[in-house]
Amino acid sequence: TFFDSDFKDIPKEKLKKEILAYIKSLILVQKPNKIDYLVDIVWEQEIHTIYFKKEKTSYLKFYTKQTQNKTITSYALSIVGFRKLLTNIISELLHRNNGFMLHSSAAKIGNRVDIFAGPSGAGKSTIAGMLKDRYPVLSDDISIIRKEGGKYYFYQTPFVDKAFWIKNKREKYSLGRVFFLRKAKYFRIMKLADKEKVVKLMLMLFEDHYIGKEYRLKLTKNILGFTAEYNDFYYLNL
Repeated sequence: TFFDSDFKDIPKEKLKKEILAYIKSLILVQKPNKIDYLVDIVWEQEIHTIYFKKEKTSYLKFYTKQTQNKTITSYALSIVGFRKLLTNIISELLHRNNGFMLHSSAAKIGNRVDIFAGPSGAGKSTIAGMLKDRYPVLSDDISIIRKEGGKYYFYQTPFVDKAFWIKNKREKYSLGRVFFLRKAKYFRIMKLADKEKVVKLMLMLFEDHYIGKEYRLKLTKNILGFTAEYNDFYYLNL
């Protein structure tokens, strides 16, 4: 919700235009029957900051989480800040609903979507570029995995991919193989049956990102459930 203000010089329309353009492929024309989360964007006449004298660094107030399903932020928000806020909200909703986001690229091969997981520099974008001429590439950085009705599905995120040619849609796809990328001098695919190793590989993908204790517990629970129930895990040497 974009709230009005008595001040005419606030960047309301500019921010609104940027946000709507950013997530245009996922906007619903009609209001849904159920709203999972509310974000109120308001004008705050006094913008709160925290200044750390030793580091000579000032931090701008980001948002206030009013309830479990409602956050308030201000027009000081940038489109980069909005992306981070949206990431937090989607992650929270997924954790409540048997899902999680995973650093991976993805391509529709046959009737299922294979994903290629790895940290920065592992080759996710390289794989996407190699496959795009033969298969529809659906992600080059982040994928959503969610369990529904006893099956696992892949969803695209609402984020703009680094690869501009990837088009975001609201469709869900049956999940196929999960590949963990490794640097090597030779190309090879190997079945990964060690579930303990799979859990470690998946959790390693979140080590470079700060996540709170509660967030990590929910994430770990969903990853453990996914790993226990799913069996199509592989190493892919590049």
